[in-house]
Amino acid sequence: MKNAIDAVAGSDDSIIQVGVRGVDYTVRFSFKDSGLGIPSELREQIFIPFFTTKEEGSGIGLSLCRQIVYQHGGSLKLFSSEGEGTGFIVEI
Repeated sequence: MKNAIDAVAGSDDSIIQVGVRGVDYTVRFSFKDSGLGIPSELREQIFIPFFTTKEEGSGIGLSLCRQIVYQHGGSLKLFSSEGEGTGFIVEI
């Protein structure tokens, strides 16, 4: 959620969508922003510990989040299009 807020900061027409859905024994959390998107060459790197593109970032957030989700038998998926925003889906 914090990454979505950062992605739309300064935009007059920013959108952040958050969703939760339960199906059978799985819960799906989704987060999508209307920011600039993540360049394709950085999409795999954002999950590497200590990788960051932010001046004040530590690079630990997404890698830690993915590890926690995986340790609980879930998945964390990224979808992003340059110029159209970024989204994450967490299923547990």
